[in-house]
Amino acid sequence: MISSRHNSRIRPDEIVRLRQGFGTRISSYTRKCHLLMLIYVWMLSGKSGRFARDVLIRSVLLPAGSSLIFRFMSLPLEDLYEDIIGKAQRGLNLSDTDLITQSGIDADALQSALAGTFEEPTACRLAAALKLNSHALIASGRKAWHPSVHSLPEHFWQLTSDYQGVMTVNAYIAGHPDSRQAVIFDSGADAQPILNVIKEHKLQAAAILVTHGHGDHIAEIPKLKQELSAPVYAVENGADGDHTFAWGNTISLAGFDIECRRSSGHAADGTTFVFAMEDRPVAITGDALFAGSMGGANDCWQEALTCTRRNILSLPDDTLLCPGHGPVTTVALEKSNNPFFA
Repeated sequence: MISSRHNSRIRPDEIVRLRQGFGTRISSYTRKCHLLMLIYVWMLSGKSGRFARDVLIRSVLLPAGSSLIFRFMSLPLEDLYEDIIGKAQRGLNLSDTDLITQSGIDADALQSALAGTFEEPTACRLAAALKLNSHALIASGRKAWHPSVHSLPEHFWQLTSDYQGVMTVNAYIAGHPDSRQAVIFDSGADAQPILNVIKEHKLQAAAILVTHGHGDHIAEIPKLKQELSAPVYAVENGADGDHTFAWGNTISLAGFDIECRRSSGHAADGTTFVFAMEDRPVAITGDALFAGSMGGANDCWQEALTCTRRNILSLPDDTLLCPGHGPVTTVALEKSNNPFFA
């Protein structure tokens, strides 16, 4: 619950902390204003909505390249209606002419859809041609769906940082209440919030696990290694690491048994890490799967779809899915609401 006291220190169980907010005082009124602004930009449509959302995150919630640690307030969706259409078109290697022919829409309707203009008849025809679930795509076009995950496990943190002013990226920390050790998943674009969590909660970093080797996810690993002296684990033939693992292995770290599942497609070394927190399964998916979408996989489209279905969406329905971008979701929510998998 948001504290009603003005100028009070933001506690770990409150909605959100700024990177420098571990020592920063910010009023309850200001936090409420930020929340209302975020809700408003979620309601905006098309490219203007994406622009406003990104401006809000970067200039209001992420000033000067700083980061957020989300506890209760969920991030905006990574992909909009037009992004989903574009990813499916590229993944299936369809030219505009191919898509127009297969969907039966005209060129103007396609360009409008790719620009973010939603029309239900167009969406239905595109869904059929792109092998997407029409109901889920319509919900995306209407901006009618967002994953209803209202809390995270007590000793689990989602950290969101700005990457080069063009996107936000997530990293995660899983802390074990008994061992007082923690496992870090990816670094994001800013190591400082990770270091702050480790310090404030008096945790010892046991390891840094890499979901895949793309720059936005590993940019700050050298700094984390320097500050925390924690070894890096990466899949064989993937990113540089102190230790390697094979898909299918289970690694025991910090009191967690972490299963390493293949989720390649978006990245050749894509790995999803599965473990339990508070008796609930958690999966760190990297960019294999987003809430309501998936990572682009132009050259390995079928591989990406197959790996996600087989190794992520086969998990129990209540599994928390923690993606490299956007909000946390669940297996059940994605099987019902993701246009690529519903």
